Amino acid sequence: MAKSFKKNPAINFLTENNKNIQEVREEREVLEVQEVKKTRTSKDTQGRKGEKLPRMNMGFYDDNLEYIQKMSRLRGMTMTEYMNELIYEDKKKNKKILEQFEKYIY
Repeated sequence: MAKSFKKNPAINFLTENNKNIQEVREEREVLEVQEVKKTRTSKDTQGRKGEKLPRMNMGFYDDNLEYIQKMSRLRGMTMTEYMNELIYEDKKKNKKILEQFEKYIY
């Protein structure tokens, strides 16, 4: 007869711990998506009523484009929104450097 692990306390602990970890990860992802949506600007993209965003044409390596597509889908946003969010986060990270640069240039 095969041994049953259903009543094993170690297995039960690990299984319950994995469920808790997954719940925390899901909550964090939801909070991150909500935070991203709060940081977006009020301008809409072209094709919608209202203001149009400035445009530019960019080229990406295949693997980078695939990454942008996947990450934007995971976060529930367009690729444009995802790229704008990356730039926004980079601007926050480099705020002091940018301020120093602007002092000397302007």
